[in-house]
Amino acid sequence: MRLFGTDEDLKQVLDHLPAGVVAHAPDTSIRVCNQRACDILGLTMDEIIGVRAPDPRWCFLRPDGTPMPVDEFPVNLVLRTRQPVTDLVVGSRRPATDDITWALCTGYPVVDDRDELQLVIITFIDITAQRRAEAERARLEARLRHSTKMEAIGRLAGGIAHDFNNLLTGIMGYAELIEASLDPDHRARPWATEILDSSRRAADLVGQLLAFASQRIVEPQVIQPNRVLARCENILGRLLGEDIELVVRPAADLWNVRVDPSQIDQVLVNLAVNARDAMPAGGHLSIETANATLHDASHPMIDGPINGNFVVISVSDDGQGMDAQTRKRIFEPFFSTKGPGEGTGLGLSTVYGIVAQAGGFITVHSAPGHGTTFKLYLPATDQEVDEPRPAQAPVVEGGEATILLVEDDDTVRSLARDLLSDHGYAVIEAADPAEAERLASRFPGRIDLLLTDVVMPGTNGRQLHERLARQRSGLRVLYMSGYTHDIIAHHGVLHAGTDFLPKPFTSQQLLHRVGQVLGRP
Repeated sequence: MRLFGTDEDLKQVLDHLPAGVVAHAPDTSIRVCNQRACDILGLTMDEIIGVRAPDPRWCFLRPDGTPMPVDEFPVNLVLRTRQPVTDLVVGSRRPATDDITWALCTGYPVVDDRDELQLVIITFIDITAQRRAEAERARLEARLRHSTKMEAIGRLAGGIAHDFNNLLTGIMGYAELIEASLDPDHRARPWATEILDSSRRAADLVGQLLAFASQRIVEPQVIQPNRVLARCENILGRLLGEDIELVVRPAADLWNVRVDPSQIDQVLVNLAVNARDAMPAGGHLSIETANATLHDASHPMIDGPINGNFVVISVSDDGQGMDAQTRKRIFEPFFSTKGPGEGTGLGLSTVYGIVAQAGGFITVHSAPGHGTTFKLYLPATDQEVDEPRPAQAPVVEGGEATILLVEDDDTVRSLARDLLSDHGYAVIEAADPAEAERLASRFPGRIDLLLTDVVMPGTNGRQLHERLARQRSGLRVLYMSGYTHDIIAHHGVLHAGTDFLPKPFTSQQLLHRVGQVLGRP
């Protein structure tokens, strides 16, 4: 009994199979093809029948996306080994649509009674959707790993910065006192000055760590980026030197952004320094601005789809460029490709933190020998540029004011007490909020200012001020901290009207800020 009455019956069966089927002759020419094979490959029956492997119109890919050599084609594997092959993942670029379809292939040899090869049957199913799903899952997993790693580094940086800032406050403050107490020609005075200079450099490094961790206090304003760029152009030119040509291309009608303008300066300087170091023999650095509207974009620095208007600042050099492994690590604190003593490895991590704190993201395009381009995307705003701020409050230089000093670090508290007392202030000192409340309740006179650390055991500085202010109307407050905290700031952005003194501070900075707050009506 015949299973199929005619060749047409066989064709009907083949065309209704969910898999593509092709039959190759020993010379690799295709003798049989079903309709599903045409659909998957994006070719017509006439374009497939009679074609031999390889055909210049066809482009097969390995699973990693690289071109597949001819000897790895499924038909050639079967012809060479005369054995079946299974579960081969093959990509095929479809000429009509110039896209790639992925197939899971199986090949079988067909031999006659004399064991001579007659045909090679190749069957394949379309797995393009599965491949896309796997690629998306891998992308999301990579994004999660990146986000988790950066968050962990940021938390570590913030914790280290907090402890270091307390230590540096004591070192800087007492070094200033020693320097001021010595005669100009005293042999120890240069030593005190060197301690001060070293501690300031250390404070700068800690500040860069906080910028990376998005825990540095910022004062955002609505600014026009082109104006900031114009102001920095001369500085950047001197920084780069005569052998590097700086080209600035500001876009017309550029949108405004809301950021701390001093941080934009810092970003441009850090990127310019990196570009200069990548061009030891000279070259070109270009800085461009542009408007961009994004729709459902994605980036590891941003959770969820990215939509809206952005200002793009592009910084491009024609220097040495970076390979893929370097690009993956450039924003990690302390990672550097420079030699020992030639850099801290905090420049780009600072840029990362500043842009992230502003709600933006960064893309990097670079290859060895082809230079590098950083693109900073900052959220645009339709608000008008902020007007210059009014003059600051007058500064009270010491006097009869009484200050309640609350600080859990013994060294910082002792330093602040000595500085304030030496300048005429009456100081009530407490090591924690509970002691501060007890002392305040017993003090019969007026307390003019609460000078308090932010994060302390038990009660934080803001809660302490709220409690004391209920009994003492008009009590002013000046917060100080080695790192920002959501109690006084959200992602490092200070609430309007909050007086804050970041650690480490010098004696002059402490006295100036105290006098400034006391002098405000």
